[in-house]
Formats: sequence, C-alpha cells, structure tokens
Amino acid sequence: MPTSLFRALTTTALALGAGLALAQPKFATEFPEGAQALPAAALSERVSGKVYGAKLAAGPTWRMDFKGNGFVFLDVSTGARDSGKWRAEDGRVCFEFRGPFGTSCAAMRATADSLYLKRESNGEVLLLTPQ
Repeated sequence: MPTSLFRALTTTALALGAGLALAQPKFATEFPEGAQALPAAALSERVSGKVYGAKLAAGPTWRMDFKGNGFVFLDVSTGARDSGKWRAEDGRVCFEFRGPFGTSCAAMRATADSLYLKRESNGEVLLLTPQ
C-alpha cells in the first residue's frame, strides 16, 4: 500500500473515531448501582400525590405532578406542557398524554432515598427530585 494512501486511511479512521467519541451521549444511560425496579403497587405509592423535578443533560428542567387520581401534569422549563393519565406497572410508569408528548412508558428504578426515570426517547437516566 502506498504511504500516502496509508496516511489518508489512518487520518480518516482517526477522524471517524474522534467523531464517534464526540457522538457518545453526555448523560447517564444506566441506572445507578443498587437501584431496583419496584412492583407496580410500590411504585404507584412512591409517586402518587407527589411532585418531582428533573434536570435534563441538555439543560431544560421538568416538573411532574403525579395526582393520586391517575392524572399527571408535565411542565418543561422551555414552556412546553402536557397533561394526561399515568399508571404504574412493575418497574415502569406509563403516560397517556393528551398533547405533544403522546403515549409512552419509562423504566423507573429506586433506591431507599432516590427515584430514577429512564427516558424512552434517548435512554437518558434522570434523577427525580421531590419538590
């Protein structure tokens, strides 16, 4: 292989490798060690009637108000908002929003002191902070 072709291939490979490294998510995609899935009843009890906040790696914050009657309000610091129904399942919470956020389920895990939600859209794990 000619030296110039070898250099070109090496440079391209290094650039691709650097690009892939930059493309890696800049947020946690795995739950913290020790975080466990809760049965539906325990998860429902943990969030029902409570308000949680979360900060996304991209900057915006969420405020999630889980009503005891199965209704949820989501407010995003960007001005987006939605509301709809929520329900707990084993290890996850499902949402049926009426507006732009649609229907989805998110895996949730808990430790004794903290609650975590894994976004379905990009796999980002968020710490839910009681408000």
